[in-house]
Amino acid sequence: MSNYIKEKDIIKEVLKRYNTDWDNNDDALILKYLDPYIQDGFDVLVDDGYLLYLSDVRREMASYGYSCMTKEDLLKVAVANLFGDDAKKGKIADKMTKSLKDKFEGYAPEPKRQLKEYIQYSNCEKTKKEFDLCFNEYVKSIDNLKKFAINFLDVINSSIDSNNLAGQISSLIIFINKLEQLKDKEFFKSLTYESRIKPTELFYQEIFLSEDTERIMDEAIDLVMNFQLPETREFTNCSLEDIYMAIPKDVISYELLENENIDPDNIDYSSPFFRKFYHLAELLVKDADKDENFKDTVYHFLVNKIASFQKEFFDSYEPEFDQEIEAISYIKKY
Repeated sequence: MSNYIKEKDIIKEVLKRYNTDWDNNDDALILKYLDPYIQDGFDVLVDDGYLLYLSDVRREMASYGYSCMTKEDLLKVAVANLFGDDAKKGKIADKMTKSLKDKFEGYAPEPKRQLKEYIQYSNCEKTKKEFDLCFNEYVKSIDNLKKFAINFLDVINSSIDSNNLAGQISSLIIFINKLEQLKDKEFFKSLTYESRIKPTELFYQEIFLSEDTERIMDEAIDLVMNFQLPETREFTNCSLEDIYMAIPKDVISYELLENENIDPDNIDYSSPFFRKFYHLAELLVKDADKDENFKDTVYHFLVNKIASFQKEFFDSYEPEFDQEIEAISYIKKY
């Protein structure tokens, strides 16, 4: 139906009413005409709000993936992140991918926020500009309808029967004044930002299934594998010994125990191994963030490891050393 026919039908309805006041039925009459422009404005907001929906889905997937991992898995991943064991990390990522696909393949979580939350997220400059364009089209459609009504009013006022058409003239004047009020931008916002459409009735899920499932799943896995979830702080039941034993033995040997650049009596806090180990300990040890002396605790733990290694090393050579002393003593004696 063309706008001309719609405008003519609206004016017919207005002339039937003989109103001196405006009611909700009259609002509905105009809003039905304006609905395509209102819907355009709403769609702009919802399109941007879809990004918030994606972040919620990503978070839901990551939380589920995290829950499928064991303490040992997470410890291995944390160590692999810092010491470059991509093979071990890859195996755990593959296991999590399978868990996520079993749970989410072919399924899109429903929006769990109120619509207003999704809409309030729509505050980027691009969205604001597109929303303003929709508002301008909305105002233009009101002006067209108002122009049509004014022309019709002029025809009635100039007719011979204008005295007998006072009721219709009054209705048209009220209608024209109402149209002018509807041009207020805050009113347009109230029709879009405060829409009563339920988030579960939006097209989020359909778009997600057709466009974004694999990408968001991959991003969810990255969140877990890189310890970027708040739940990571709940995984705090590892000891320093657990962490130490999880680090590959050749790394421990090369970077700590046999490293000639490390002075066991004065470990440099900025040394690469100390920084890596301390980061793991901060992440995985219970209440590490509440211990003011935690750095010293880690320091002394590593010093003791070096001291124990050196003692074992020297003890292993002690018999040979004793034999050399005995031989020298024997030679001197004779």
